[in-house]
Amino acid sequence: MTTLKRGCAICGDLKTVRSHLLPKAFAIDAKSDAKHLLVGVNGVPGKKISQGGIFDADLLCDFHEKALSPLDAFGVEFCRNLEAKSVTVKAGLFRVDDLDFDSLVRFCVSIIWRFGASRQRIAPAVQLGPYLKIYEGIVFDKTPIRSKPEVH
Repeated sequence: MTTLKRGCAICGDLKTVRSHLLPKAFAIDAKSDAKHLLVGVNGVPGKKISQGGIFDADLLCDFHEKALSPLDAFGVEFCRNLEAKSVTVKAGLFRVDDLDFDSLVRFCVSIIWRFGASRQRIAPAVQLGPYLKIYEGIVFDKTPIRSKPEVH
């Protein structure tokens, strides 16, 4: 059975690249000193060994994959430095001052979008339906974020 190449989910370009569904830096951090990661879905046979995490080779063209780089860099830096930059308000609750809320939301939405748009076996649980295009706009078209959450 031959699978037809879909092309870039944004522009349709058939020349796609390896697009990580999660930033590769997260895979590197997760494997620590281990040589490989074991990647798969709980309850689904077919785990595989990976050095760079989860990717889809038929999701984005080089241009659109590179458009995610600033979001990924922000998200990785935010996660790696969260403990150092956060202030504990009370047990289990913390605050991050001078947070770039817009970039954090776009990074998180980009991860959800990647899994929702991917046809990889690891991603089918993420079904975005009509929200796929909305999330795509937030990530690639810089659709304005509606509002900042109120935290009490």
